[in-house]
Amino acid sequence: MEVHHHTHHPKKWKEYFWEFFMLFLAVFCGFLAELQLEHYIEDQRERKYINHIMQDLSKDSLNLNTFITGTKRRTERLDSLLSIFINNESSIKGNDAYFHARRLVRAPYYFPSDASILQLKYSGNFRLIHDAKLVTKIGSYENETRELMEFLNESNESNRSFRESLETIFDGKVFNTMLDSTSRLTKPTNNPQLLTTNFIEINKLIIKLQFMKGGALKNIQLAERCLNSCLLLRKDIVKKYKL
Repeated sequence: MEVHHHTHHPKKWKEYFWEFFMLFLAVFCGFLAELQLEHYIEDQRERKYINHIMQDLSKDSLNLNTFITGTKRRTERLDSLLSIFINNESSIKGNDAYFHARRLVRAPYYFPSDASILQLKYSGNFRLIHDAKLVTKIGSYENETRELMEFLNESNESNRSFRESLETIFDGKVFNTMLDSTSRLTKPTNNPQLLTTNFIEINKLIIKLQFMKGGALKNIQLAERCLNSCLLLRKDIVKKYKL
């Protein structure tokens, strides 16, 4: 039998180099593709959060405007009721005294739409927003909103104290006639009188009204600052993300 010996030619270094290069290129391209996909996914998540923040800011701007308008009207009612008591006109302006006092029980209310910002904050996803200045502005807006809410809670304490004072000065039966079935308040027309004109009790009420007025003015100041920050933040986001 004839035996054939196969001779194997050793590979040249260039062949090894090209095999290594092609393998390296394949791995590197895969890495770039994966990196690009990751960037794309994070970019989509970033835009999703930004769109939610924009929706919340739109709600905030509307609600802050409503709150500011309502609080300014509240200061006018406070001034009117203070004027009646300071000038000892309750006996001739009973209709206005009862109406303003009952209306002041209903304080304007505001609560921020901060679900998106809180979700970013507590999930650690603020890193998705790559603009450091924008992150700082979002944080500043959240702090201003929190300050407003804290002061509103203090104002609510003054409102509760005011309601307690009404029990000894105003006739509850008159208040009852002012409220209709739709919860709308109507002004009395028969000039109702106070339960008491005791100087000490009236003076306590005047002091509480003065505290309430100071609180209302502070609320307006803080709310206007929040509104300004809200509008500027929306403007920056629109510019940054071309929304």
